[in-house]
Amino acid sequence: MATKPLVNKVKASTKLSTLDMEQWLKGVNTRVFDLKPLLFKELIVKEDHFNEQLASLDFSNYHDAIVAIHCSVESIIPSWAWLKPIPYLNASGARFIHVGTVNDAKHGYLSHEIHNYDWTTFQDKNVIIKGCSNEAISDDLYGLVLQKLSSVASKVMIGEACSNVPLFKR
Repeated sequence: MATKPLVNKVKASTKLSTLDMEQWLKGVNTRVFDLKPLLFKELIVKEDHFNEQLASLDFSNYHDAIVAIHCSVESIIPSWAWLKPIPYLNASGARFIHVGTVNDAKHGYLSHEIHNYDWTTFQDKNVIIKGCSNEAISDDLYGLVLQKLSSVASKVMIGEACSNVPLFKR
């Protein structure tokens, strides 16, 4: 007696799509740009010293990276000092630049990707937003994705194909 091959009906479905926000972070390096070495005696901002130190840096390792600009020492940093590295990082080909923590930079990058994604790829489809990931993805990003999907998808769920929670149905 011949046995029929097992068919994954979820994968075979053309109307079911999975959105995994973590995929936008796969293969993307995250780098920290620390202001500490630019400070005079690693304590205070002196404009001439800061500018000289900044101009002498090699920015090549920031190419195609998500960059978080922060300062690892407690110091009073004027607004302009946070902004000065941005043109250098931009010229190096940084993918995304954010003033703040690495987690804030990843959050900002994901928000940017969500806003710029072509959501018509999910037109009239049933979509599962993958709910579990190795990266910390905040609820507001899931909300933003649902906002985008609810204008194009016919049904949106969160979780996995075998266990999901319906969020929206047209």
